[in-house]
Amino acid sequence: MTVFSSHTFLCAACGDQAVVVSFAAAGEPLRHPGGILDQTLSRIQISDGPIPMTKAPVSQEAGVIAALQLGDAAALYAIDPAYAPFWCPTCHRSYCSRHWKTETRFDEGFFDDVIGWCPEDHRRLLAD
Repeated sequence: MTVFSSHTFLCAACGDQAVVVSFAAAGEPLRHPGGILDQTLSRIQISDGPIPMTKAPVSQEAGVIAALQLGDAAALYAIDPAYAPFWCPTCHRSYCSRHWKTETRFDEGFFDDVIGWCPEDHRRLLAD
């Protein structure tokens, strides 16, 4: 059975595309600029936004698919905050990368995390 789901979230500040979040089940190709990713695990891909990334394996696949079908960023965030780095859980809005202020932090020269502030100045961890 083919399972692929995708949703485009819009920026609450400007109305432009904030991110496209795509989910592909194991065995289903998920394309990105460098080619096709490993198909042995389920994956979620976040394009653009404050933290573009691909994460595998995906937990709670059915919940992720339902959230994408409904366009529910809060549900993605509830499953795993890393699935919605574009979402501000305080003001309940999605924002594009132009509207997030971000700071990448390093510990002893190695990546530690990325924190961000939405346009309303709410702070959250975007990636670790």
